[in-house]
Amino acid sequence: MSRLQVVLIAAGVAILQLVWLFAIAPFRGIDEFDHSYRAAAVAHGQWHVQPTAATRGTGAWLRVPQDIVTAASAQCRALPYTVAADCVGTPSSDGMVRIASGAGRYNPVFYALAGLPSLILKGDAALYGMRVVSATLALLVLVAGLLSMRTWASSRWPVLAFGVALSPVLLYSTAVLAPNGVEMAAGLAAWTSLIGVIRTPNRPLNTVVAALSASVLVTVRSLGPLWLVMIVLAVVLAEMPARQWWMSYFGRRTTWIAAGLVALASVASLWWILSMRALTVGADGSPDANSLDRLKIVGGQIPLWLLQSVAAFPLRNEASAPTVYLVYFFALLTVLGLGVSQMPIRVRVVTIGAIATAIIIAGGITFATYNDYGGAWQGRYLLPFLVGIPLLAAAHLDGDIPEVIRNLASMLVPAALAIAQVAAVVLAAHRQLAHDAVDPARWIPPLPVIGIVAAFGCAALVAGTAPWPRSDRTAA
Repeated sequence: MSRLQVVLIAAGVAILQLVWLFAIAPFRGIDEFDHSYRAAAVAHGQWHVQPTAATRGTGAWLRVPQDIVTAASAQCRALPYTVAADCVGTPSSDGMVRIASGAGRYNPVFYALAGLPSLILKGDAALYGMRVVSATLALLVLVAGLLSMRTWASSRWPVLAFGVALSPVLLYSTAVLAPNGVEMAAGLAAWTSLIGVIRTPNRPLNTVVAALSASVLVTVRSLGPLWLVMIVLAVVLAEMPARQWWMSYFGRRTTWIAAGLVALASVASLWWILSMRALTVGADGSPDANSLDRLKIVGGQIPLWLLQSVAAFPLRNEASAPTVYLVYFFALLTVLGLGVSQMPIRVRVVTIGAIATAIIIAGGITFATYNDYGGAWQGRYLLPFLVGIPLLAAAHLDGDIPEVIRNLASMLVPAALAIAQVAAVVLAAHRQLAHDAVDPARWIPPLPVIGIVAAFGCAALVAGTAPWPRSDRTAA
């Protein structure tokens, strides 16, 4: 994997992030009004909050600049689950508003950085500034993962899998104001760096990236510690390092420094989660259901979660075009199928077990909490873990693949990914034009511009990730 590939992939991601950033109306991202309140409040000094049932049975009361509340009001009031306490609040004489936020209990570290633009910008401009910071943080984490991948990817197939992992909803999530996108990026970087730690243990970069990405992953959202444990287990079971590796790697000072950093971040995160009751999510008024009914509900939700992990925006119940799902799943299943055909049996078991475990966790949480929180789970919540599954598959594609299959996959998979990315963002922008709370003159670039710029981003991404025929063994 060359430096040029890293530059091309980073440029492609940045361009697509920029397109998404302007294709979604201000505060129209998933619960973006809640996140903007939290970010602005933290930036203005309100790090610690009193966890109270401020809204929807969760959240906290925040002090937010009036301009943020005013700018978010139309989008907030257009949602079916909000009330005046969420969208108007109680103004005070100092220009601040006491208002409820469903994100009020979330760890403040991400918001401390993302909220900085609200100190100098107002209203929509502040929101766009906060989106830029959030997108930049996610991009930096993704680039760190790419740099780590350079140390162990002996062909371009893992690089293609990295592109497959960047589903439309992942890139969308990195471009709106929320910690979800940074969490997904950190999960992907953790996968790449931990594989590198085992395969190329003498490269300190892998240890550094693993420590930083793991620390970010356990911090930004409350399920991060769970995903980190699952990623570590999956990588160790798939790679099965020898006893000599364990003795050598854990005999180094840098390893223990990195482990100490992750341990401190994990303890701090768990303290915040427990003290703030941060895992208490908003209730949706679902009626009580017995065990059998909940099992049926969970079974019906699984296909929805899979679709949501590909495309659902701006809100989780807003589906994209069938074409987006079809071409993306074609790319994903092609990489997985080729990888499974080359995997040792042990790795196949780990891969299938990892997917099944993630779905069981999501189903178990939904089953246990449905009567309190309804169908609160979303497919994108699984992505910090599931983004690594294509990497597990592609890491074993250094073996012999029939030339005709290799050539077809080299051309069709990148093309499918490009179609999915461009179609997803253009359709998302187009559908918002019919939304009552969206003022086109206030936000949207012309749809042809969105499509053209997105195509340029995809061109860079394809140039960086595609395992072109006769070049699938490019040296790292």
